[in-house]
Amino acid sequence: MCFLTTAGKGIILLMRAVGLNATTFPGKITYRFGKHLPEYLTSGQHVTLITGTNGKTTTARMLCSVYEKAGYKVISNVSGANLISGIITTLIEHRSIYGTDTRIVLEIDEAAFGRYSGVLNPSCIAVTNLFRDQLDRYGELTRTRDLIRKGIGQAGEARIILCADDSLVASLFPDGGENVTFYGISDSGTIDVSGAPQASAETGNCVFCGTMYDYSARTYGHLGIYGCSGCGFTRPLPDIGFSYKHRGNNYYELLLTDDHKTNVIVPVPGEHNVYNAVTAITAALVSGESTDAAVFGISETSAGFGRMEKFEVGGREVCIVLVKNPVGLDRALTFLSNASDAGGVQFILNDKIADGTDVSWIWDVDFESVKIPLPVHVSGSRGFDIALRLKYSGIMERDVRVDTDVSASFDKALLECAKGKCLYIFPNYTSMLELRNYLEKKFRLKGIWE
Repeated sequence: MCFLTTAGKGIILLMRAVGLNATTFPGKITYRFGKHLPEYLTSGQHVTLITGTNGKTTTARMLCSVYEKAGYKVISNVSGANLISGIITTLIEHRSIYGTDTRIVLEIDEAAFGRYSGVLNPSCIAVTNLFRDQLDRYGELTRTRDLIRKGIGQAGEARIILCADDSLVASLFPDGGENVTFYGISDSGTIDVSGAPQASAETGNCVFCGTMYDYSARTYGHLGIYGCSGCGFTRPLPDIGFSYKHRGNNYYELLLTDDHKTNVIVPVPGEHNVYNAVTAITAALVSGESTDAAVFGISETSAGFGRMEKFEVGGREVCIVLVKNPVGLDRALTFLSNASDAGGVQFILNDKIADGTDVSWIWDVDFESVKIPLPVHVSGSRGFDIALRLKYSGIMERDVRVDTDVSASFDKALLECAKGKCLYIFPNYTSMLELRNYLEKKFRLKGIWE
């Protein structure tokens, strides 16, 4: 195994020397010759695995910040390469800093989690949420839930962190357990749910008996305080309770309640990032960190690439927000409509394997209820699909600029964005990598592995 680790490190260095990202290929090659590498590379280490549909990268970044500020050396797949090849690449690259003062934080794809969780020796597992995503790959949400439950079953005595407000996540352990910690909203009076749409049939119905849930409060999507009148399944009482308030321009103040009374302005904007912050705080608490240390680490977090990432060019700001499923784009559009600095928008849609080849999910997004700044630029291999969806939402064709070349579309969108304003870009996964690669070279941004 030592030889394979050294060989993998050499491949990484060689690829970086010629300008390649080297986020998955070294792991793919070395794993082919050493199937026990995951066990070898995580043996004896404190490993946290973060899985779920949305928020894995941001939650991992927040938890890394907590550990870094607490004085640990931290290893994490910051590039977002969350299949086993990307995870092995990360572990090989940072093998030299292993020690008792090291923390390993890994985001992991839901299907990969179901297969590899046990061999990654997790001390802690956090499940963020479950939303419909890549139906051509995962199938329906109950299958994704089953994959995660299978992975948890292989993880031995790992501490399990679950979102009580997500009925599908909470149903993994409806009765809790000694190693299970739930987090969720504790004061529904602070949550404005007056405009929340009805949860979809696949998430708004009880996973055990099929009865539609009754909600007393909703935050977004199907998250909230729910109960089933059919079989009696109800939202578990959170061990870590919280509430939150909007503080302007998409920033939110998080208040931990019960025995952890403290508050923090979440530095990464967006309502959904309140949940990501609490996931990270809970993982830190069950791993032995203090509340003050966890909250301080959250306050020092910066956005990861493509996840509310902002940078300035030519007197304008650019904000990249990854979107890859209906709930994610709905949250992004709400974010856009609340952004006081919005000066333009670009949607980028690809249909490669890593994105999901079925893009019909864009028709489940509520474009009609939000204000989108004009003109709108669309791009990617399925840019015309987005353009058609925008037409049916009521946006005139003359206000939509279509260019399937991602970089050319960006340049035009940036030029049309007024100085002093922000260009908001909503790409899916492979289009984000394509755009980010172009921006790294043009504006000398950090590489995705940094």
